[in-house]
Amino acid sequence: MKAIISIFFFFIVLSVCAQSQTGTNTPTKFIYGIKISGDDFPYKNLMETYFQTASDLGMGYLKIIAGWDIIEPSDNQWRWKVDLGGGKGVDYDSIAQLSQKYGVSVIPTFEAGMQPLGLQKDSARWARFVYTFISRYKNTMNIQYTEFQNEPNNNNDGSGSTSTLQGDWRGTAKELVATNNAAYEKVKASYPDIMIGSAGFITGSRIQIERYTQK
Repeated sequence: MKAIISIFFFFIVLSVCAQSQTGTNTPTKFIYGIKISGDDFPYKNLMETYFQTASDLGMGYLKIIAGWDIIEPSDNQWRWKVDLGGGKGVDYDSIAQLSQKYGVSVIPTFEAGMQPLGLQKDSARWARFVYTFISRYKNTMNIQYTEFQNEPNNNNDGSGSTSTLQGDWRGTAKELVATNNAAYEKVKASYPDIMIGSAGFITGSRIQIERYTQK
């Protein structure tokens, strides 16, 4: 299988859900970079190629997935390196080293992955996961921007009534707002300079986005 490298532009806008009562994110600019996707992300043996490509193209950002089920498979048990065999796997410490080597900032996109639905809705646990990752890599990955929940409307209309077994996020729009608010507050309390984007909705799913922004 081939890994997919896509060029993205990212307009910094705080989601309606992740809005602090004591702080704000102000849209300032477009930024450009590379997003990595593909089976068995992130193709460990190609990771340096990704960073070098971004650097050669003059792009300052690389967007990666930070999967909750991969990093914290059980309560407070953390894995920063996972070998899937065949040159595939993820090593976040190595990614941090490459970030410094090539001067490319990492944008972590956090996703619930295959965590059980009950755990996905646990705002305190989700906030701890996001905060732990950012605290570990804020400086070494030069994290300036981040995104909470990748494609939460994948096979999910946000109503809580749709079969969502194939989607990363399997809760309601209201529960998504609550978990992301909790993570926002926890991260901003220690790292007010980090710009936090909304959940990354799949285009064409207007119903989910409307439910999300109305909560």
